[in-house]
Amino acid sequence: MFALIYMLTVMFIAIILEVLLGAYGFWIPVTGYLVFYITVVWRWQIGAVSALLMGMCIDLLYFRQYMYSAVLLLIVVLIATIWLIRADDKVWWMRVFPGMIIGGIYVIPQSVYNSFFLGWYPDLLLRNILSCFFVIILSGTVFPMFIGLLDAVAEHLGTSRFNKAREQIIHSR
Repeated sequence: MFALIYMLTVMFIAIILEVLLGAYGFWIPVTGYLVFYITVVWRWQIGAVSALLMGMCIDLLYFRQYMYSAVLLLIVVLIATIWLIRADDKVWWMRVFPGMIIGGIYVIPQSVYNSFFLGWYPDLLLRNILSCFFVIILSGTVFPMFIGLLDAVAEHLGTSRFNKAREQIIHSR
């Protein structure tokens, strides 16, 4: 029960943080990081439910006509499941790589949408390409810090942690 309250509180904070940052033009996929974390720490089923809930909340708060955030977050669940099975956690770039993928999943569809509906003007195309590059690089650096922060809080609260989930999977192979 305590883990559920912790998870719902962190989900609420992630949604608010992403919407506030997005209102100022920063595309930082905080909910994507959290869905990845939830999928690895708990199970893919809980990750999928949290992806649907957070995706719908984000789209409703942004008043989007097309609700695609839930679909993008479900792709993050799939990537987290594949990463959990295949990745070697001891290599530093395997902690950075999922963040870069999550950043790409978030920013590329929005950039394509902007290009199709606003036009293929050179300055807009350059802005979209630079935004994609910036968000992907930023996500690669922020993601390990976000996971470390959530692990520190989880350790203090006594709930499941990201590093322990990875160790259990590695030892069960």
